[in-house]
Amino acid sequence: MEKYTLSILLVLVLGSFGFLVSCSSPGPYIDVLKGNFFYYRGDYERAAAAYMQGTNSGNKHGRLSYNLGNVYFALGEVPAAIDKFKESSHSADTEILFRADYNLGVIYYQLADFEKAYHYFIEALKIKPSDMDSKIDLEYSLQKLRSSINLKNNKSDKRKKTGLKNSALRLLEYIHSREEYIWSSRQIKPSPDTVRDW
Repeated sequence: MEKYTLSILLVLVLGSFGFLVSCSSPGPYIDVLKGNFFYYRGDYERAAAAYMQGTNSGNKHGRLSYNLGNVYFALGEVPAAIDKFKESSHSADTEILFRADYNLGVIYYQLADFEKAYHYFIEALKIKPSDMDSKIDLEYSLQKLRSSINLKNNKSDKRKKTGLKNSALRLLEYIHSREEYIWSSRQIKPSPDTVRDW
């Protein structure tokens, strides 16, 4: 009797598995699982191969492109990562859209393209307005954008006032920054022993 019950249970499990597989194509999901396994182990080349296998089989799954972008970014291939994140922005999954926009913002921030970083952080916040990391990074990129605009305005004002060329102005700014560092490092700071504690 026990043998009979075990065989029926086995048939039901295999039958339900076959039914689940026939409902949707497991191809991209298996490739994502394989790629994720290798990615979390730090084996980025094999992770990229697993994700590419899914995309080469004709699956234009947004998660595959997004994960492939993460792998390229981890490998330091920033232009390829940007392309894959932009490709994954055509996904129907809002979580993938949010993550792709956020990652593009981070990449452009690291490349010091603060205007594009600001744009992608705004796009990420349109999808997920309550995300604190996006809000914080948006503020950072806005601060950098404002300071770079102020710096450009100050440099053009200096050039107008002094009539110097770009190379001469850069040389003077370099000398100024070096002198400022030297003078600030020479300042005598009182030792903790000489300070009176009242």
